[in-house]
Amino acid sequence: MANLNKAKGSKWERDIVNYLRERGYVQAERRHGAGAKLDKGDVVGIPNVTIEAKDHARFAISDWLLQAEEERKNAGNKYGIVIAKRRGKGAPAGYVIMTQKTFKEMLKEISHKIHHHHVEYFKITITDWLIEAATGAGHAGLEHCVVVITRKGDKSNEKYTITTLETFATLAEDLAPPVFHKTKKKS
Repeated sequence: MANLNKAKGSKWERDIVNYLRERGYVQAERRHGAGAKLDKGDVVGIPNVTIEAKDHARFAISDWLLQAEEERKNAGNKYGIVIAKRRGKGAPAGYVIMTQKTFKEMLKEISHKIHHHHVEYFKITITDWLIEAATGAGHAGLEHCVVVITRKGDKSNEKYTITTLETFATLAEDLAPPVFHKTKKKS
């Protein structure tokens, strides 16, 4: 069972890397040594962003964000995010999860550039499974959607920001523009 879970996780990391490369982050790669004492995240490729990849049936958002934050510090990056696999969906539809504080810091950094993207920002409170709210909001016919979620009864009052990897990659273009390698045509 452990090998099957490791294989699933490794495949998800490769899917994320491949998608980021398609989006122009050609330096994206899986980080070797993930799980080590000074783990620095699972995927690198977007400058100043630590990526923790998760492919689990049950979501443990608080624990995952704590892990991403610890790895962000180890890597010396500004931002720590989790990219969680959605059942039956590819990397572009994977959930990017971060604290609301991280999202606000990113927005502050790119606020002067963000006007050219059509991004809607929702704030909702739910009582049941967190991910269902993001799925429902994502079907509102918007080009990009960001959802802020607060769990009722959560004494930490922590708010999470959830969006898709596709939307996050669009916002990240203003945070750290991708670099496309040009190939020479043979004559």
